[in-house]
Amino acid sequence: MKYVTENEMQILASDYARHMKRDAVLCLAGDLGSGKTAFVRMLCSKLGIDDTVSSPSFTILNIYDGATKIYHFDFYRLSAFEDLEEIGFFDIIDKPGIKIIEWPEIALDFLRDYNAQIIKFYFDEEQPDKRGILFE
Repeated sequence: MKYVTENEMQILASDYARHMKRDAVLCLAGDLGSGKTAFVRMLCSKLGIDDTVSSPSFTILNIYDGATKIYHFDFYRLSAFEDLEEIGFFDIIDKPGIKIIEWPEIALDFLRDYNAQIIKFYFDEEQPDKRGILFE
């Protein structure tokens, strides 16, 4: 695990964006406020998205158009794998574009078939200005 400041997270997001495949599936796990949406915002900026990037906690899905379409999901309010059908997730997962999923736990086994990259975010109680990031 690496502990980073906000500036270091921006550098990390920039490096990640540079090497990211345009059909990548990225799963972000971690507690509320641990940096998931901030990382998405930084990543989208580096991928040329000009839109305001926000958490899709209430809408479940935000779509950003750029050189590559980005589908930004938040499964926090979903309670079961079966809920994914209702939100149209299975119609989107095979479309061209990057899929970013916050709170992916209900679908991790399924997403592994898509070579999903899992990134976990942690608070650092001793250094509140830093976040722990673990790439699995």
